[in-house]
Amino acid sequence: MIYDFGLRIAEEMSMMPLSSRHLQKLRFHLGEITMKTTLLAIVSICLVCCIAGCATAPSQTYRPRNYDGPVWVIVCKGEIGLIDMPFEIKINGETVIKDKFSDFQRHADYQGTYEGHQITASFARGYNDIQVIVFVDGERAATF
Repeated sequence: MIYDFGLRIAEEMSMMPLSSRHLQKLRFHLGEITMKTTLLAIVSICLVCCIAGCATAPSQTYRPRNYDGPVWVIVCKGEIGLIDMPFEIKINGETVIKDKFSDFQRHADYQGTYEGHQITASFARGYNDIQVIVFVDGERAATF
Protein backbone atom coordinates (compact mmCIF):
# COMPACT_ATOMS: atom_id res chain seq x y z
CA MET A 1 0.00 0.00 0.00
CA ILE A 2 2.77 2.44 0.91
CA TYR A 3 4.68 1.36 -2.18
CA ASP A 4 1.72 2.02 -4.51
CA PHE A 5 1.12 5.42 -2.94
CA GLY A 6 4.81 6.36 -3.33
CA LEU A 7 4.86 5.17 -6.93
CA ARG A 8 1.74 7.17 -7.82
CA ILE A 9 3.25 10.32 -6.32
CA ALA A 10 6.50 9.77 -8.22
CA GLU A 11 4.64 9.28 -11.52
CA GLU A 12 2.50 12.38 -10.95
CA MET A 13 5.55 14.48 -10.13
CA SER A 14 7.41 13.39 -13.25
CA MET A 15 4.22 13.64 -15.42
CA MET A 16 5.23 10.52 -17.32
CA PRO A 17 5.24 6.81 -16.60
CA LEU A 18 8.34 5.53 -14.91
CA SER A 19 10.53 2.93 -16.58
CA SER A 20 10.82 -0.49 -14.98
CA ARG A 21 14.39 0.33 -13.86
CA HIS A 22 13.21 3.52 -12.14
CA LEU A 23 10.26 1.67 -10.59
CA GLN A 24 12.63 -0.95 -9.22
CA LYS A 25 14.89 1.70 -7.65
CA LEU A 26 11.92 3.56 -6.22
CA ARG A 27 10.44 0.37 -4.71
CA PHE A 28 13.80 -0.42 -3.13
CA HIS A 29 14.12 3.06 -1.58
CA LEU A 30 10.51 3.09 -0.34
CA GLY A 31 11.00 -0.35 1.20
CA GLU A 32 14.22 0.79 2.85
CA ILE A 33 12.52 3.89 4.30
CA THR A 34 9.55 1.95 5.73
CA MET A 35 11.85 -0.74 7.14
CA LYS A 36 14.03 1.87 8.87
CA THR A 37 10.98 3.70 10.23
CA THR A 38 9.46 0.47 11.53
CA LEU A 39 12.75 -0.60 13.12
CA LEU A 40 13.16 2.82 14.76
CA ALA A 41 9.62 2.63 16.19
CA ILE A 42 10.23 -0.87 17.59
CA VAL A 43 13.55 0.13 19.18
CA SER A 44 11.95 3.26 20.69
CA ILE A 45 9.09 1.28 22.22
CA CYS A 46 11.50 -1.31 23.66
CA LEU A 47 13.67 1.42 25.15
CA VAL A 48 10.70 3.11 26.82
CA CYS A 49 9.52 -0.24 28.23
CA CYS A 50 12.98 -1.00 29.62
CA ILE A 51 13.29 2.38 31.28
CA ALA A 52 9.78 2.23 32.71
CA GLY A 53 10.24 -1.36 33.87
CA CYS A 54 12.72 -0.59 36.61
CA ALA A 55 11.18 0.97 39.69
CA THR A 56 12.79 2.13 42.90
CA ALA A 57 10.49 3.57 45.52
CA PRO A 58 11.81 6.43 47.65
CA SER A 59 13.62 5.20 50.72
CA GLN A 60 11.96 5.26 54.12
CA THR A 61 13.52 5.45 57.56
CA TYR A 62 12.70 3.31 60.57
CA ARG A 63 14.01 2.86 64.10
CA PRO A 64 13.17 -0.39 65.94
CA ARG A 65 11.77 -0.29 69.47
CA ASN A 66 14.34 -0.06 72.25
CA TYR A 67 17.07 0.71 69.71
CA ASP A 68 19.48 3.58 70.35
CA GLY A 69 21.49 3.36 67.11
CA PRO A 70 21.00 5.36 63.92
CA VAL A 71 17.77 5.07 61.93
CA TRP A 72 17.50 2.36 59.32
CA VAL A 73 17.08 3.34 55.68
CA ILE A 74 14.76 0.86 53.95
CA VAL A 75 14.68 0.67 50.14
CA CYS A 76 12.51 -1.48 47.87
CA LYS A 77 13.64 -1.95 44.26
CA GLY A 78 11.85 -4.04 41.65
CA GLU A 79 11.91 -4.69 37.93
CA ILE A 80 8.66 -5.42 36.15
CA GLY A 81 9.15 -8.39 33.84
CA LEU A 82 6.97 -10.34 31.46
CA ILE A 83 6.20 -13.17 33.91
CA ASP A 84 7.57 -12.11 37.27
CA MET A 85 9.04 -9.15 39.11
CA PRO A 86 12.51 -9.59 40.60
CA PHE A 87 12.81 -7.38 43.67
CA GLU A 88 15.21 -6.48 46.44
CA ILE A 89 14.61 -5.11 49.95
CA LYS A 90 17.67 -3.33 51.36
CA ILE A 91 18.28 -1.94 54.82
CA ASN A 92 21.21 0.48 55.14
CA GLY A 93 22.50 -0.72 51.77
CA GLU A 94 22.54 -4.41 52.75
CA THR A 95 20.29 -6.78 50.79
CA VAL A 96 17.90 -8.40 53.26
CA ILE A 97 15.42 -10.07 50.87
CA LYS A 98 15.96 -10.84 47.18
CA ASP A 99 13.31 -12.85 45.34
CA LYS A 100 10.69 -12.76 42.57
CA PHE A 101 7.00 -11.83 42.83
CA SER A 102 5.06 -13.75 40.18
CA ASP A 103 2.48 -12.10 37.91
CA PHE A 104 0.13 -14.92 38.84
CA GLN A 105 0.17 -14.13 42.56
CA ARG A 106 -2.21 -11.72 44.28
CA HIS A 107 -0.40 -11.80 47.63
CA ALA A 108 2.89 -13.19 48.93
CA ASP A 109 5.15 -12.82 51.99
CA TYR A 110 8.95 -13.05 51.90
CA GLN A 111 11.25 -13.46 54.92
CA GLY A 112 14.74 -12.27 55.79
CA THR A 113 16.84 -11.14 58.75
CA TYR A 114 18.81 -8.01 59.53
CA GLU A 115 20.98 -7.62 62.64
CA GLY A 116 19.02 -10.38 64.38
CA HIS A 117 15.62 -8.86 63.54
CA GLN A 118 12.99 -10.78 61.55
CA ILE A 119 12.14 -8.86 58.32
CA THR A 120 8.96 -9.63 56.36
CA ALA A 121 8.02 -8.09 53.00
CA SER A 122 4.34 -8.48 52.24
CA PHE A 123 3.39 -7.99 48.57
CA ALA A 124 -0.21 -7.34 47.50
CA ARG A 125 -1.29 -6.78 43.89
CA GLY A 126 -3.93 -4.10 43.35
CA TYR A 127 -5.77 -3.12 40.18
CA ASN A 128 -2.94 -0.95 38.82
CA ASP A 129 -0.12 -1.32 41.32
CA ILE A 130 1.74 -3.53 43.73
CA GLN A 131 1.91 -2.52 47.38
CA VAL A 132 4.82 -3.66 49.52
CA ILE A 133 4.71 -3.45 53.32
CA VAL A 134 7.92 -4.16 55.21
CA PHE A 135 7.63 -5.43 58.79
CA VAL A 136 10.42 -5.61 61.38
CA ASP A 137 9.69 -8.15 64.12
CA GLY A 138 5.98 -7.95 63.24
CA GLU A 139 5.86 -4.13 63.42
CA ARG A 140 5.11 -2.14 60.27
CA ALA A 141 8.31 -0.33 59.26
CA ALA A 142 7.73 0.92 55.69
CA THR A 143 5.10 0.98 52.94
CA PHE A 144 5.97 1.21 49.26
